[in-house]
Amino acid sequence: MTFINTCVLIIRNSNKFIGWPGHDEQMSTARRFESIHGFPGVVGVVGEHAVSDSVKCRTKAKVVSAVVVLQAVCDADQRFMDLFVSKPICTKPIERRLFRQTPLFSMLALGSSVGGDYHLLGDLSYPLMNNLLVPFAADPTTSLSREQSEYNRIHREARAVLPRTFSRLVGRFKRLSCLNMSRGDLVTTVVHVACCLHNFIAQHEDPESSDWPVDPEGCCSSFDEPESESDGQQCSMASDKRDLVASLLGRKMDR
Repeated sequence: MTFINTCVLIIRNSNKFIGWPGHDEQMSTARRFESIHGFPGVVGVVGEHAVSDSVKCRTKAKVVSAVVVLQAVCDADQRFMDLFVSKPICTKPIERRLFRQTPLFSMLALGSSVGGDYHLLGDLSYPLMNNLLVPFAADPTTSLSREQSEYNRIHREARAVLPRTFSRLVGRFKRLSCLNMSRGDLVTTVVHVACCLHNFIAQHEDPESSDWPVDPEGCCSSFDEPESESDGQQCSMASDKRDLVASLLGRKMDR
């Protein structure tokens, strides 16, 4: 019970470890992303990771294998800004749209959480939004332009901070790779607590120290087909914004 009580106490104070940045913090993070990767306006990277592919949830009848999926947003210093932990998922293959079930999607859709000049980065499993930029999808009939290819390259390099963050999380808390708990209802709590402790440690160490190897198969796993870009004015605005960023990056490439 001591372990569970400690976890509950940390969760009650989780806002002290993980929180959405205000305007000044977003400005600082965007400057740091641009200085490292050259991509303007980035306040975080969003993605999903199968934290444990062998969760053992014990029920009255039997022990079942399940997967716990963590969706997170991290900053340039590999700290979590937002997270959503799924309940253990026993069905395979995993077919769902986790992002659209999260508070983050609602926040972004309302447009109140990220300033107009700022945005998150996500892969093609996420929808293109005015405050969530994704890569250009290759069309079978036409090739990407030079600007679009350069945009995708820099986008991919900036997005790589999230796999490194997930690798560091699981490297620190190796038990996450194989959770075996008698209470399946506490699995999400344990994962959430690990993320809180990850941020606490990150605040007190050099972000470049003791880097963990990245597992490209396990980190930032995409469980869905690429999102179709939404209809309407917001999609048009988002597409125009992405084109503008691609043009800006293209001009930098020509210098």
